[in-house]
Amino acid sequence: MTALNSKFGSNIAYSALILCCFITTPLIIITICYVKVFRAVSRSNRVFSLENNPELLRVNVEEAKVTKRLVAVVVGFACCWLPVFVVANFDMTRGEPTLPRQVYLTYSLLIYLSSTINSFIYSAADNRFRREYKVVLRKIFTFKCRDNSENGNA
Repeated sequence: MTALNSKFGSNIAYSALILCCFITTPLIIITICYVKVFRAVSRSNRVFSLENNPELLRVNVEEAKVTKRLVAVVVGFACCWLPVFVVANFDMTRGEPTLPRQVYLTYSLLIYLSSTINSFIYSAADNRFRREYKVVLRKIFTFKCRDNSENGNA
């Protein structure tokens, strides 16, 4: 463990580069893209509100829903990676891992959660996704139940 600590402490520049590449840069890119989408939706909202066309109003509502989903995705990403970023920076400045074990377990959980959170966000935000998830889960569980009953009878 001490060899790991000395390597960790002596490679601060490498650690900082990794933090920038895997946390800071994606968060900045996602934020910039979200701001651009938000501005485009705001501009189109102003145009739609001036025209009062029912068809355009429906498109406006869909764009607002998409914008809300994007906000949820960005917030989900930030909630998963900002604590990881803080812990990694803290350890990097200290030169060794010094926080309680629970912090590192949560750290690992957040990293894995960041890979799966979007599917939950989309299923919570869209009825079509929810329906398809239910169909897929039913197929999985009926296959699993049928497979278990066949193995139990054999």
